[in-house]
Amino acid sequence: MKCDRCTKDAIFFRPYSGERLCIKHFLKSVEEKVFAELRKYVKSGKKVGLAVSGGKDSLTLAYMTSKFLQKRRIRNVEVKAIIIDEGIKNFRDKAVKIAQQQLSEWNIEYTVFRFNEEYTITIDQIREKVGSRMTCTYCGIFRRRAFETLSKKLKLDLILTGHNADDISQTILLNIIQGNLKHLARTEEFPGTIPKKKPLRKVLEREIALYAVLRGIRFYSYPCPYSREALRNEIRNFLFSLEEKHPGTTYSILRIGEKIKEKIYYQIEVKKCKKCGFPTTRDICKFCELMSSLRGI
Repeated sequence: MKCDRCTKDAIFFRPYSGERLCIKHFLKSVEEKVFAELRKYVKSGKKVGLAVSGGKDSLTLAYMTSKFLQKRRIRNVEVKAIIIDEGIKNFRDKAVKIAQQQLSEWNIEYTVFRFNEEYTITIDQIREKVGSRMTCTYCGIFRRRAFETLSKKLKLDLILTGHNADDISQTILLNIIQGNLKHLARTEEFPGTIPKKKPLRKVLEREIALYAVLRGIRFYSYPCPYSREALRNEIRNFLFSLEEKHPGTTYSILRIGEKIKEKIYYQIEVKKCKKCGFPTTRDICKFCELMSSLRGI
């Protein structure tokens, strides 16, 4: 089986397009997609944050952002990586260590935000208090606040996250299943928060994994031990099965999501949380509500 772009042997077959690619052209095809997205967001004089977890997606994004800046010679761009340590024993501590090692090798500065230091509680401890059903809810909301807090402290202009095509399609399906029109239709950044962009949005998860392996990027490959209890995990498995049987399904869902956003406008009324002052659509933001529940206030 030969590469469709040269005479070398192909190592990858892309079912949704029918392409057969050698190592060189597979790597190039992934980089072309990601670099095209980075060109939209990363401009001279910007302070760019990288959300890094230690997994394949975020470390691949960090590597490619560094390569993009070297290749394009964009001037005066500061890159700061943000690592969130939620306090999940035998999971996040291992991922954080790998993230620190890789970022140091690539000369990317990083800051670690630890739940136990900033919130005086870890996700493991929260789980003991609230049970398995709410663990992911607390984790997601506390992580988002951590990114906002650090972004303001570091004076960042935007944050790049490692969400891939699978992740975004899963979110679209999740919002449809939950009937969440507000999140499904919202197109603009939430007013008053740091802009978050997704340069990997057009690349499938399996392609990112292969890219990372071929580039020699070390990453932590085990999933969060609590993620299997979340509805998103069931949607992830369902979408993966659909993509296997019907290549291109993931991209079809992405296009449907974009069309919904084009057709539906959802008005957002933004307030300031009465407790912390962060932007919210409620009188008391969800972060403060959850934190109060943990403290029994």
